[in-house]
Amino acid sequence: MKACVKVKTPYGMQLRWKLPGGMPFTVHLKDNTKVKNKKRWSQVMYMSYVLDHKQKILVRDDQTFILTTDADVNFKHDSMEALIDYMLQDETIGAVCGRTHPMGKGPLVWYQIFDYAIGHWFMKVANHMFGSVLCCPGCFSLYRCQAVRDILPTYSTTVNEAFEFLTKDMGEDRWMCTLMVQAGWRLMYCAAAEDVTYCPMNFDEFYKQRRRWMPSTLANLALLISEWRVTLGNNEHISVPFIIFQLFLLVSTIIGPSTVILVIVGGMVYGVGANENTSVILLSLITLTYGLICLFMSQDFQLKTAKFLTFVFAVIMILVTIGVAAQIANELELMLPAGISTLYLGGLAGIFMVAALMHPTEAYCLINGLWYLLCLPSGYLLLTIYSVVNMTDRSWGNEHDLADFESSRELLAPGERHSTVPSKAACEYPGPRAKRNSAPPDLQPTTSNGNSLSKQSASQESAYVSEDSLKIRHARRQLDRCRTIDLEVDNSDDGAEYDFWDGLREACLKPELAGFDGNTELKDKLEDLRNTTLMVFLISNVLWMIVIMVLVKHSNLKLLGVDFVGLMFLSVYGTIILFQFIAMLAHRLTTLIHLLARA
Repeated sequence: MKACVKVKTPYGMQLRWKLPGGMPFTVHLKDNTKVKNKKRWSQVMYMSYVLDHKQKILVRDDQTFILTTDADVNFKHDSMEALIDYMLQDETIGAVCGRTHPMGKGPLVWYQIFDYAIGHWFMKVANHMFGSVLCCPGCFSLYRCQAVRDILPTYSTTVNEAFEFLTKDMGEDRWMCTLMVQAGWRLMYCAAAEDVTYCPMNFDEFYKQRRRWMPSTLANLALLISEWRVTLGNNEHISVPFIIFQLFLLVSTIIGPSTVILVIVGGMVYGVGANENTSVILLSLITLTYGLICLFMSQDFQLKTAKFLTFVFAVIMILVTIGVAAQIANELELMLPAGISTLYLGGLAGIFMVAALMHPTEAYCLINGLWYLLCLPSGYLLLTIYSVVNMTDRSWGNEHDLADFESSRELLAPGERHSTVPSKAACEYPGPRAKRNSAPPDLQPTTSNGNSLSKQSASQESAYVSEDSLKIRHARRQLDRCRTIDLEVDNSDDGAEYDFWDGLREACLKPELAGFDGNTELKDKLEDLRNTTLMVFLISNVLWMIVIMVLVKHSNLKLLGVDFVGLMFLSVYGTIILFQFIAMLAHRLTTLIHLLARA
């Protein structure tokens, strides 16, 4: 810390070091009273800093890349080099992401291990082989500077509508990738580049994280599909079948709750001989009741109810799984060849087994498939309802407890409280040597006496100081000893960096003064969007269930001994899974060639 220099900036503070080899190392700390919060604006900051300030000394954007990663992500240099290999293959590749492995302990982590595995083995690979990956997450991805430069002016626009809030501020990584795809860039997935990251380890954290992910994913997918003509016209890698595939995924998500109910009912009827009508009515009432709870009760009560229902559904899935397995065994004894449903389940199990064998270092993920099966109603029924109803919640849903953050925040000196979000960034800003005005008084970091006293009182009431708080206190003491300079009076670059940050802040980074959580108009628009989305989900799922139930009753509509609707259902989903399986095999071959080339 003795070699550290603190630099006051228009957006907060920099901590500068000079590494032994001479390379500068800088940590950027945002002050949310000076610049906008949220991850997207941090990205706008660092990308603009690289492209519009640092990039002046470089020559070619197409050979310059930005590696993005999170603070809790671990990776080796081999993985980064593998990402670069992909970039050098084709100049039309705008971004490459790696294989992310969740890390942690407990049942929620087991679920996510399998969820991440099938997401990469099948979905990410299918998009890669048939068109373009649609999301290179910021946890570990490599972006081409030219691609970032193309989309940055649009990416740095403000939110005016509720739908834009979902795409821009709740799903910023996916929206940036959507813009790249629409601009003609291809996004890739490199399985040879691996990283590990911590994932939510308790139920509430997991639901809150997915509550943010699901609506933003659906919104960006709907945006891509609605503007398909633009995408097809600009991107030669995107085809009509690829857009139809994405449309199928969107529709499948919308009717997901009713599909899960029908699958559970089918398993109960097939495996344990339950009454079909009674089961449908009972599960539908449970689902509707939980939806009403999410609408009118607190989030704490919603999550407690979801935990209880997750346990109930897991017990039901155990009974269904055992019953179906026993029924299949009896069928195989009495009748050969097996029925269509039995063959479908056997084929599905075989696909997962082959996929695990094709990923020998990840085959252990398949063990968690049983736990994933038991939690399937929670992940695709309860979580969908919770996410859609709570899309009006504009909080981030951090993994860290807010109370601990507030208590730790008190350890920092007033006026120097900066979030530890890395500065990331680009907007167009006024010309060089803009007038150097200090931040307006209402934007200066201040602490009123009342707030200070109340927070101090709350801090004193806490008899326990966490280990993290002690670490922050130690860091605070070390930083106090560092030499401090002001970027405005630092003449090492003739004020160029100060002019850049001041101009960027004036152009698009000034905090909006509509309140801590945004304006009332946005809240009302989000509620209207939520209500419309709920209506679409409700009508779609009710109609889907009615159609399936009515057609199933007509026993004369059979083909190959299976009711026509069931056969159609198995055919459509079976075809999709088969194409994903073929894409996985082809991608494993390209990955093997890549690994051999790097050996």
